[in-house]
Amino acid sequence: MIKTAIATIAAMTLLFAPSQTLHIDHAAPTPLAASYEPSGYPLICDPTLRNVVQFTWIASPDEPVDKIAVEAQLRKIAEQVNWLFWRDADSYREMRLPAWKVTADCKLDIRWSNGLITGTIPPVDGEAKLIQIEDTDRYCGYAYVNVDDEPGPGNMNNWSSLAAVSRQCLGVFVVAHELLHSIGAVQPSAPHDDGKFHTTQFDIMGTISADNCGIYDKIDCGNDDYFSLTPGNRFTGRWNSADSIFLVNVPKHLVWLPIHMRCETC
Repeated sequence: MIKTAIATIAAMTLLFAPSQTLHIDHAAPTPLAASYEPSGYPLICDPTLRNVVQFTWIASPDEPVDKIAVEAQLRKIAEQVNWLFWRDADSYREMRLPAWKVTADCKLDIRWSNGLITGTIPPVDGEAKLIQIEDTDRYCGYAYVNVDDEPGPGNMNNWSSLAAVSRQCLGVFVVAHELLHSIGAVQPSAPHDDGKFHTTQFDIMGTISADNCGIYDKIDCGNDDYFSLTPGNRFTGRWNSADSIFLVNVPKHLVWLPIHMRCETC
């Protein structure tokens, strides 16, 4: 079954730019198998954004779809992904959140499809990273990654591309994992690259089951492989996925307690 799935999905690469590499995750990497539920951070309510991340729900031709329930499920996941990006922003002043496509009334703008995946990127208004949700056991998720380490807006990982998550694996960590793949993580030049678009550290893009990061589900343990808001020399001459045009800059506010309100024994 896996070989058939690989052959089927690999054939889809012919419909994309030759520079794109199809990366298939047949099972959720160890850090993504966490059983706890992260908190949430609200979506950016801006329906005018043109470089967006958008879900597509794939259903069989005769399958009834409860669109209200699906929107609630995917919105919760999107807000949890936002929370990871908020928590792991290595900056006190700003954060970069996914530009989820929303409607005028701030609901998730989901594409609905009854039928099989064609392997093509449906036309959208602007550029989009599409994340298709499919009812399949052929894979956990996949994403197209451009092997392009050039910094700046011209990086090919700023192009539209396709990613997917199976319903069986649908959750915050797998969606975050495939989204990060689609915006260029992890490039072969990364200090902890494992040669397969993952890292050798125990983070969201990692494969080693040892917590050397303090937070086992962190986005880029050490902020030196694929994501940093204060890169300095760590990303000089390399692609930093935090620079993706599919992320939006948001101020990160701090609240300082007066001295007499601080806990001296905490």
